[in-house]
Amino acid sequence: MTTPRRDGMGTPFGDWIRHQKAIDSKLGFRATNIDYVWKHERYKPYMLIEEKRFCAHVKPWQQRLFDLIDAQHRADPDYVGFYVLRFEHNTPDDGRVWLCPNNRPLDACEITADELIEVLASIAK
Repeated sequence: MTTPRRDGMGTPFGDWIRHQKAIDSKLGFRATNIDYVWKHERYKPYMLIEEKRFCAHVKPWQQRLFDLIDAQHRADPDYVGFYVLRFEHNTPDDGRVWLCPNNRPLDACEITADELIEVLASIAK
C-alpha cells in the first residue's frame, strides 16, 4: 500500500487514492503537488514554488516531475522559474530560509525574510 500521510493533512480524495492497489506507488505511480503558483493578478510574471519544512529535501522522483513541469513552462516568457522554498523549521520567523531555483544546491540559496518578501514582490513589475 502507498504510504499514508504522516502529517494528517491529506484530503479525502488523497486518502482514498492511497488505498487503491491498482495504482499503488510500488507499481511506479507517483503524485505530488506544487505548493504555490505565485502571481500578481495585474501582472503577467509567475513562479512555481515547492515548500519544504524542517530542512526536508525534494525526493528524487518528485524532482523528476518538477524538472518536467519546469521544462514545459520555460517556453513561456512570463515564467520566472520553479523554486524550492526550504525552512529550517516552519516559517522565516522560526529559523533559516533557503529559496533555490529548481535543482540548485542549497548552500548558495540562503536568504533573509526580507529578501524572501522582495523576491515574492518582484513579480509585480
